Amino acid sequence: MVSLQGNDYFKQGKYLEAIECYTRGITADGTNALLPANRAMALLKLEKFAEAEADCSQAISLDNTYSKAFARRGTARLCLGKMMEAKEDFEIVLRLEPGNKQAISEVGKINKELTLQGDTICHVSSGEKGDAPRLVKAIDKPPHLRSTKPLIRIAIEEVGDKMSNVKNMPAAVSCSSDLPTKQTSELPTPEAPSAKILKIEECGDSPLISSECGYSCVPDEQLHKGDASVRMNSVEVKKPEAPFSSYSVTIPRAPTNSFQLEADLRKLKNYPDMVHKYLKQIEPSFYPQLFETSLEPDILNHILRILHGSYIRFEEPSLIFDILQNLSNVRRFDMAVMFMSHPERKVVKELFDHLQKSGVEETSLIALKSRYNV
Repeated sequence: MVSLQGNDYFKQGKYLEAIECYTRGITADGTNALLPANRAMALLKLEKFAEAEADCSQAISLDNTYSKAFARRGTARLCLGKMMEAKEDFEIVLRLEPGNKQAISEVGKINKELTLQGDTICHVSSGEKGDAPRLVKAIDKPPHLRSTKPLIRIAIEEVGDKMSNVKNMPAAVSCSSDLPTKQTSELPTPEAPSAKILKIEECGDSPLISSECGYSCVPDEQLHKGDASVRMNSVEVKKPEAPFSSYSVTIPRAPTNSFQLEADLRKLKNYPDMVHKYLKQIEPSFYPQLFETSLEPDILNHILRILHGSYIRFEEPSLIFDILQNLSNVRRFDMAVMFMSHPERKVVKELFDHLQKSGVEETSLIALKSRYNV
């Protein structure tokens, strides 16, 4: 199947081949919103943002509840510099999926960027009556002249009790200009919380990571390496400590929507036993409501792998059958099954072989197998 082959190409990183397959699929079935949305994702990988925006708009015209199409169009528009349109798309995502972390993060970033853009142009009066105000604009360096070193934020905390020591600090440490100047006698007492100042500096040893839009950033993990503190005269630079491992293995509560389920599965991906216990909290009959908007192929296959790896060993066959049956009633289930690869179909077949050997009613099993194309 053309669309299935395109999905395999995408997973292998062969985006041009994936785009060709999705294009043939769109030609064959122009009513399927998933195909242009998937082609848009491949176009984003190739940084063809205008084409990706058009594909997402096509997917939205076919299904205006497809939140991932809005999110991908927001990403494309953001990379095209269409800040307001991108913000509108991510706000729609939040209406469709309240609590979507990606949309919350992007809306926050866009709001900050819009605020900064408003502050880059300021009117400076010459002081003489009748003179027209001059415009001071930010310098826009071409990409080849910009620094290639990423920026990191470091929290700087005052530990001394003499403000005069700050004068001896290296030039790399900068203090915010809106902090009032105080005499030594006016310093806060030891009981008062000490001020924290954010510093941005270039880190020469950190690898440069480019986002799809061309911005450079440093992953958060680099700020958590080590727990040593560095003192510079009277200023102490502290790196935040790594989170406790117990936090990573805490089983979240049962999800109330598909986005929460995806986020929890990513958090527990290295703890299969925890994933088993987490999914067991979900009543089988709740799956159609959980995936009320849609069921993505990756999530379906993730659940099936858990059933195959843990439920076969520890749970009753009747529970596995109930989960499979309720998943088959979810919206876009047929499309998710269509995108299964050969190894994923093998997992499904082994699940049904287990149910058949366990004595599940043959008539019900045959009907359900047809839904999974087994």
